[in-house]
Formats: sequence, C-alpha cells, structure tokens
Amino acid sequence: GRPAAVPLAGPFNRAPGGTFTSTGGTFSVSCNFTDPGGSFNAGSGTVSFGGAAATIDVAASESFNNMIFAAGTKTIGAGDVLTATGSVALTGAGRLEAARTQPG
Repeated sequence: GRPAAVPLAGPFNRAPGGTFTSTGGTFSVSCNFTDPGGSFNAGSGTVSFGGAAATIDVAASESFNNMIFAAGTKTIGAGDVLTATGSVALTGAGRLEAARTQPG
C-alpha cells in the first residue's frame, strides 16, 4: 500500500528530548514548526510547510528527506539550518526567508 498522508491543521511543537518519526508519505504542517531538540526521524517521506505565514524553528539543524514550501512566507529561525537529503520545492505562493541575528 501507499504510505499515509498525515495532515496537521495546526502547529507542530515537539517536546524537548522527545522523538517523532514522520510518515513515508506526506506530513503537512499548516502553522509553525518548532523542534527544540531530540529526535526527528524524517524517514522516506515529504514534509510540506503550507498554510499562512509561519516560522520554522529547530534546535540548530534538522534533516528532512523531501521538503515543500507552499503558500505563505516561511521564516527559518536565526542560525537554524534545514537540510534535505532528497528534493526541495517552492510551490504556489510559497516564500522562504531566513531570520537574521542582530549583533549584540
């Protein structure tokens, strides 16, 4: 059978030190994506960041298999690194921005 598509109609907030294993299908996040550390297992699927404007904030770096940035501006947290081992797509009205760290 086909891997499951998992839509999340809200923010993704994983507890520090927790573990999340994504689907082999498409995991769709329609709000903010917050991962303060622990284990995010991307698997063989796709994470789709859709919905309105949102922030993607990870502990320092996060690896995904495939990523789609769709609809709305997605801001990556200051100093954060997102890595795709597969493909990256910017679709529809999607926009990607990197937050800047202000000098102290």
